[in-house]
Parts: sequence; C-alpha cells; structure tokens
Amino acid sequence: MRLAKRAGVGAATARTAALIAEAQLGVLPGWFAGDIDATPEQLVGALMRMVPGLSG
Repeated sequence: MRLAKRAGVGAATARTAALIAEAQLGVLPGWFAGDIDATPEQLVGALMRMVPGLSG
C-alpha cells in the first residue's frame, strides 16, 4: 500500500487510518487501492480530529 509506505506505518494501521479519514473527509474507497493520494499530514490531521485528546 503506497500510503502506508509513504506514511511509514504498517498496512493495518494505514487501513484503519484510511477508514477514519474516509469518514472525516469523505474520501472515496479507491484510496485503499492507492488510486487517490493523501499526504501523511492529511492522515494525521484526520486522526487528530477524530480521536479526543490527540490534539493536546
């Protein structure tokens, strides 16, 4: 998974983050196949908005 390699995380973590980001950002399911590029910053931003307490 291209996203996992770029973000430096395991594939399972990237899939979980992709599910969260999909819910937050309305990203298409094609993201799982690498059809839609997202930066690690976008992924982290989506996680921080979704998980209480992460943003400090």
